Amino acid sequence: MTLGKYPKYKDSGVEWIGEIPEEWKAHRVDLIAEVTPGFPFDSDLFDKENGKPLIRIRDILTKTTVVGFTGDYDAQYLVKNGELIVGMDGDFICSDWTGEEALLNQRLCKISAREPLLSILRYSLNFPLKLINDVTMFTTVKHLSESQIRHIRIPLGSIDNQRAVAAYLDAETSKLQQLIDFKHHQIELLQEHEKAFIHQAVTKGLDRKAKMKDSGVEWIGDMPEGWKVKKLKEISEINMSNVDKKSNPDEQGVMLCNYIDVYNNEYITSKLEFMKATATDEQIKKLTLHKGDVIITKDSEEPTDIAVPALVKEEIIGLVCGYHLALIKPNKQISDGEFIFRSLQSKRINEQFVVQANGVTRFGIGTYAICNSRILVPPKPEQKEITEYLDSETAKIHKAINNIQMQIEKLEEYRKSLIYEVVTGKVKVS
Repeated sequence: MTLGKYPKYKDSGVEWIGEIPEEWKAHRVDLIAEVTPGFPFDSDLFDKENGKPLIRIRDILTKTTVVGFTGDYDAQYLVKNGELIVGMDGDFICSDWTGEEALLNQRLCKISAREPLLSILRYSLNFPLKLINDVTMFTTVKHLSESQIRHIRIPLGSIDNQRAVAAYLDAETSKLQQLIDFKHHQIELLQEHEKAFIHQAVTKGLDRKAKMKDSGVEWIGDMPEGWKVKKLKEISEINMSNVDKKSNPDEQGVMLCNYIDVYNNEYITSKLEFMKATATDEQIKKLTLHKGDVIITKDSEEPTDIAVPALVKEEIIGLVCGYHLALIKPNKQISDGEFIFRSLQSKRINEQFVVQANGVTRFGIGTYAICNSRILVPPKPEQKEITEYLDSETAKIHKAINNIQMQIEKLEEYRKSLIYEVVTGKVKVS
């Protein structure tokens, strides 16, 4: 297929569409497709393992259900493979549902139509939904009504034209997605390489010819002759944070380093935006952060997200470690915060925390498990040498990852632009 221009254009009368080919029309969604809102199913009848799969707003992007519904239901609320789902709260997203038949919960709606119209809707709807999202950006509660969805207008040509548009976009977006997936795979490989690289350095050192000895710990194996295996509590002071996000008038104002600050950033610096809260004098004394401190996540929805570390890179006055985190203050006579941070990035060392995390829907690790986890400790000068080397080498890996992420962003932008140009008739598929 080739792209060209239609002979004549006219104003569609719709902001997001602009001009359309003269023979096209802008149709209301509810006049060309069936729109069905979700139902407020009784949450007391939700079951994680049994019942009919239930789609909630949080399930749209993952396209997987987490809970089932064990009560009676009306078949009109069933979503079948290929039908479209729109989230009506938060960032309004339209996505096709793939997989098993499932029930549609409240604050969602489904859109059903025959092909090629369903494909056209799949490609088109996110543009007006983004426009609505932008308009409601500054409201306290972002809410999309069923009426707004029904009244969205979509440009359409003849049925033959719809088939050509759908076929072209299916083919082109598939190629783009394959390229995007390949680049995501490249990033995964680089990340795995980084983990292996870090593990080698913090468990075997930089000198490949160094004399080795048995560490006495099965999962560690041999280690350099001058190194020791220590429990974390032997080389640092460990405090579990109990500082929540509330502000109390009888407490002192502080800045709070929260779970998300640690989870999303390797380094805690003044460039991050910290939440304002309050803390008691005792909490401030125990949990104020200083340069060289290490923070780890101690609670999470997934056990593999336990003990994700971050290093405090600079002195930030009034910054306190927040709830769901543990603060590790290195004994500077024998340990370096940067080396502890790098060690906790090692998958094998980190697995100690993962296997001891307890929970069902949310996982957590206690003080005893953190304090008694094992870490390898080289002489202080060697710790510094290793961290400087890792800083240099991981910076190269991060630069490569950032370059690939920029390529992905450009491909995503090109895909959006291509879809818009085709579904609004700015270019002709023939």
